[in-house]
Amino acid sequence: MGNLPDPYWLLYFLSIVLFIPPLLAINSLNQGNRAKQENSRLRPINVVAYITLLPILLFACLSAFCMIPSGEVVAGSRLPERQLEFLRNYYLLAPGETIDYFYSAGMFSFEQDGNYFTNYRVVSYWKEPDGSIYAAHARYADIEDIKVVYSKSFLEDTVVTIVTADEEFELWVSRTWRKDTRFVYELRQRWREADPP
Repeated sequence: MGNLPDPYWLLYFLSIVLFIPPLLAINSLNQGNRAKQENSRLRPINVVAYITLLPILLFACLSAFCMIPSGEVVAGSRLPERQLEFLRNYYLLAPGETIDYFYSAGMFSFEQDGNYFTNYRVVSYWKEPDGSIYAAHARYADIEDIKVVYSKSFLEDTVVTIVTADEEFELWVSRTWRKDTRFVYELRQRWREADPP
């Protein structure tokens, strides 16, 4: 799923349709079968399975459609409008600015933190326990170096350090589906193509 470009990743979800004809054929063959009738009753173990798996399925669907952070780098075009509105409200996204790639380590909300780059700059923001939003950003023309320490474990994020004349700040990027390499490659391309200040 993660390797398919937009909008073809939707095929992953639509593939469930392929299971309908065999399921109908099996049900047709088992019509009137006593074992089938016996196994068709709802049992306590079924209820436990539904209660356990339903939140997992809901979480997976919400993250797949970028309603909550997905745990992987996503194209800016996939971000929901409410996330873009949040960034605009905190002046983290200017008029005419578009996000190329975005990653949030937040569990249920994009507001917890975010790391991204746009057609103008690189931005990292985070929410403090008191609710304040802090951000570090740099225009491409102001960046002197981009250092990268790639993650070697799925439990850790790749760390991208942005170096300017005045400061250094970090972007944390998930290595899921190895999209951290795409993030870094595209970020460096933007930097190299930037006009001098």
